[in-house]
Amino acid sequence: MKPVDGETPAVFQKRRDYAVSNFSVGIMKCCAVREVSGLTWVNDPDDSLALIYHKGLQGGAQRCSALLFTGVSGRSYCEDLATRIMKLELGIVTKVSAGRNPNTSNQVSIWLWQFDPAAFDRWGRTEGLERYRALTMATPTKPVSPPAANQQPQAAATCRPGMIVVPSTATISATPLTPDGRA
Repeated sequence: MKPVDGETPAVFQKRRDYAVSNFSVGIMKCCAVREVSGLTWVNDPDDSLALIYHKGLQGGAQRCSALLFTGVSGRSYCEDLATRIMKLELGIVTKVSAGRNPNTSNQVSIWLWQFDPAAFDRWGRTEGLERYRALTMATPTKPVSPPAANQQPQAAATCRPGMIVVPSTATISATPLTPDGRA
């Protein structure tokens, strides 16, 4: 996803988190068709595809044969997604009809994507995986500054098996040790 013009990083982060958490692919009465919901919040067709594959289909395009998605007429997110699907040769997308949503009074378009499972799996395991990781990776809330040149890295808080504990007063030297631990 990309920030919208004039959007602050904090607002973008909130919008991205909302889009990812509210995106879903629901199972309908017919197990061969699933419905995609939440596309309106994702303004990038590749990000939408990554969410469909990894979040909606849970990493496998073999579980159904078609996806249904809808969008408000006059907004480009469904058209952009359909164009991208066709360009990547991930299947056939058909714009079924336009009608009025009785809940919002918006004019909506209905799209049916009959996808090629093998092609979608190839895309989902490569570019789709990278996109999904980028979408779900936490963004630092404040910049992390590198340690000062004279500052030693912090020691681990716990001792794990095989870990060598060096007292904080010890001096680390480049002199090799003998097998019995002497310099």
